[in-house]
Amino acid sequence: MAQTLVVIDYAETRRDKLATLLPALQRTASPANRIRVLLLVRSAPAGQDWTKALRTGDDELDVVLDEVGPQIILEGAAWDLDSREKLYRDSWTAFVERLKDAGGASPEFAPPLPDLTAERFGNPLLVTASAYLAVNDQKRTLPDTWEGLLEGILTHEASYWARVHPTKDSDGSVTRRVAAMAALAGAESETEGAALLHHVPDLQGEAIGVRMFWARWYGDFYRGWGPRFWNPLEPDLLGEHLVATTLKDFPATLAASVSPTRGPNTAQPLTVIARIATTNRSVGAYPSFNVASAHALEDILPSITRAAVDEALNPITGLPDRPTIASALAQAVNSLSPHLGDVTEPLTILPRRTIPRLSVLALALTQHQVSWLRSLTAPSTADISRLASSLDALSYCLRDVGDPEGALKASREAVLRYRGPAEVNPAAYAPGLAKALNNLSVSFMETGNHSMALHAIRDAVERYRDLAEADAETYTPYLASSLNTLCGCLFDINDRQGALEAVSEAVILFQGLAEADAGYAPDLAKSLNNLSSCLAGTGERGGALGAINKAVEMYQGLAESDPATHNPDLAMCMNNLAMCLSETGDPDGALNAARRAVSIRQALADKHPAAYASDFAASLDTLSRCLADKGERGEALDAARKAVAFYRDMATAQPAAYAPALARSLNNLSLRLTDTGDHAEALEVITDAYMMLLTMAGTQPAAYNPLLITTMQNLSICLANTGKHEEARNVLYMARIRGAGTA
Repeated sequence: MAQTLVVIDYAETRRDKLATLLPALQRTASPANRIRVLLLVRSAPAGQDWTKALRTGDDELDVVLDEVGPQIILEGAAWDLDSREKLYRDSWTAFVERLKDAGGASPEFAPPLPDLTAERFGNPLLVTASAYLAVNDQKRTLPDTWEGLLEGILTHEASYWARVHPTKDSDGSVTRRVAAMAALAGAESETEGAALLHHVPDLQGEAIGVRMFWARWYGDFYRGWGPRFWNPLEPDLLGEHLVATTLKDFPATLAASVSPTRGPNTAQPLTVIARIATTNRSVGAYPSFNVASAHALEDILPSITRAAVDEALNPITGLPDRPTIASALAQAVNSLSPHLGDVTEPLTILPRRTIPRLSVLALALTQHQVSWLRSLTAPSTADISRLASSLDALSYCLRDVGDPEGALKASREAVLRYRGPAEVNPAAYAPGLAKALNNLSVSFMETGNHSMALHAIRDAVERYRDLAEADAETYTPYLASSLNTLCGCLFDINDRQGALEAVSEAVILFQGLAEADAGYAPDLAKSLNNLSSCLAGTGERGGALGAINKAVEMYQGLAESDPATHNPDLAMCMNNLAMCLSETGDPDGALNAARRAVSIRQALADKHPAAYASDFAASLDTLSRCLADKGERGEALDAARKAVAFYRDMATAQPAAYAPALARSLNNLSLRLTDTGDHAEALEVITDAYMMLLTMAGTQPAAYNPLLITTMQNLSICLANTGKHEEARNVLYMARIRGAGTA
């Protein structure tokens, strides 16, 4: 039996890699191939869940993290005094033996134990460092601060430098600065290292040959410690101490290390800076370095953000394992937030529609902006409005990383804060309030509160109507978009006629806009897709097919020129086209459309599970129905099982958002099982769906009673198929009563 232990240090800085690695390891593991993963998280969370720092909104990663075993806080109560004393004595003994083996003199005395109850000894490395200094310095009194202990170890490292590779640096200041820059920035080559050393005090005016010498000087010491020419000084805390104490007075040097011109190598110094700031939060070390780092970052934050966007849009494959610029910058912003100011400019650089690779950075910048605006001591009405706008943006960011409850909280506060300024100056702030209400409606829908979603979107639509009457050119697009949201809310509570009226108006508005400006073509195509669903819901199958064919045609043209942007919407329309063709008696055309939707969405979900896994599952359900229509019962059952598996994982993590979809998918799976003659499992599956919907319909009957009634009818059939005829009649009778009450 194979057994593997995978240790991932600083796991919170490797979130992008975890999204690929952990699900892959889970799939590889088996009873014959046991894999255990140890995730070391160095940044303490705000609450009790240490996995929160690892989550990106990637559904597959979140499912793995939900199964994480015990979370052990190494710097907590378990690291008690007895453990510290044992580690100190064991380390002291080991260092004495090593000194003897090296021919050194044994210590003349065993110094008394330091005060191991001190906060600095919450880190085992500092306990070991104390033992090392006690043996090698043979002092009765050891340094009594975090920085002092690490400085003592660094003094020994500097002696090693001088002994092995002596230079003409009489006081050691140049060697220390060179080592600090190398430990901070890293370098792929001697040439890159020499270029970085141009920004180090004492070497700025030196010839290239001198800087090449110093680049080789550090590189020769630590060449075997990693894949790069300049590898970090280890242990990490020692390298971070060197950087923090040596470069705190040189913000220009810090800025050069994180210059976006360094491409992917910008990520390492950002990560080191974030770790040092984390140490400051935990033990109060290096406050001046954190201030200097924040000042160094502020001026170039827009250009680093632009580099992060470029890297995310054009990822380079084949690079060594390291954080992306976006994830490293997010860590730095989170860690240095108390020292940073307004980040409006970097936020404007992020794409309007955030892509998954940038979601964590967008969240970090937006959270900081909210915190900074909250900190203003005498905010003006404009500042309050900016805070409301930032909260509204924060809700989008939280939704993107899979936190619908957090998104709802931010949306609610955004609306609350907009109301005051909008009452005082409606001309300036009513548009922001309308936008926030539209977003609040989406947040309510995603958390399953359909009645509140409808209330918010009706308010938004009315406000946009007033705005569009006064300024049609500016606000007609917003009115049309809000009508699409209203359509979705009404459709969800089964008001199909109201939904049809709302989307029909949206189509008319977007048609006019698209005739004048082709940039509105995607909005028109989306509205036509919604129109098709509403027409199908009211029984107008011919009209539904006409609308969806037009939407597909438009999206195909858009996807040809920009597949990254429009393929998701094309897949949505192909999925709806499949359902329309199925309902109008074209099973071959339906199956072709369903297969194409699955193909596009599978590719999207493979790259960005958090964003597209639910869409992929929906297309699998559609494909299952289309295969069943063609008599391909085995394939239909396989597709239905896959869809349920996806939805079950998502509903486990976010029940309010995905339980309804899971219930619908279970209904489909039950039908497919019945088709293959597996009546026992069909009954088990439909019972699961029934129990889920019974709970949901109890709190929101308008939204869930229709699906519950359908499920009860299917349950009655399954009961009859397994010989439980009396129970089947009772369930069918209850379904009729519930239907009569709904009518």
